[in-house]
Amino acid sequence: MNTPQTKVLLALLLALKSLESPLNPDEQAALYTIGGQLELDPVGDWEFIQEGLMTIIDTNASLKELYHNVITQLDGVDGNIPPDCLPTAAELERELPQKSYLEVRGYFEGNADLESNEILNATVVVLRSDNPAATTKKLSFLEKIQKLLTPSTNQGKSNP
Repeated sequence: MNTPQTKVLLALLLALKSLESPLNPDEQAALYTIGGQLELDPVGDWEFIQEGLMTIIDTNASLKELYHNVITQLDGVDGNIPPDCLPTAAELERELPQKSYLEVRGYFEGNADLESNEILNATVVVLRSDNPAATTKKLSFLEKIQKLLTPSTNQGKSNP
């Protein structure tokens, strides 16, 4: 998870997963469009894509707060997410509808590593779904990463 692009996409996915109020139709349509842009040219158009993402995030107060909280948490671990917390292509195919996979980028046999593009693959599928916030709730790797980023509130405390 070394790239700024992966950090932004992961923060978006985690923020969408935690979002309690639904996105409005305009926000969903804008995310769908961004998903298409990511699918076509995630590297060459990244600055344009990121600008569009930040516009959507900034216009939704709840999403903005969640996103910035996640970015802060990711900064706190310096992007050091254990590879076993990252998704494999097999996990994504199992947890997301197969018809959503138009192209798989960075696939390899074996376990996920920090150089794979599975975060990008997941983001494309999520953003191009009918309900991105609900789709993120199907992704088990996001739960693993949330647990890693969220400090245990009971750690170090004793019960009276």
